[in-house]
Amino acid sequence: GRSIQYNCQTPLHPDSTDPPKAWVALVALGTFQKGHLWIPWLRLLLYYEPGSIVFLLGHILPHEVLAFQDGQRVSIAHFTHESIWTELGVHLP
Repeated sequence: GRSIQYNCQTPLHPDSTDPPKAWVALVALGTFQKGHLWIPWLRLLLYYEPGSIVFLLGHILPHEVLAFQDGQRVSIAHFTHESIWTELGVHLP
């Protein structure tokens, strides 16, 4: 699936409907400045600025997209919910 967000922050959350070992790809686009992605379990604050692509295990690692400055931001999250794998008959470990 895909989630497209325009000029939004996302609160701290896990991707609880994704399989635990499924990667999510987060893409940041736009003209904004000083964007960050926060992964508290790792105490990791990543620059999340235009052109950034971040892959993470979203089910296991709660994360949030923090406020940004100036300009417009489009964030796109690419994910696979567990229901898709179940419907296709794929066994997940």
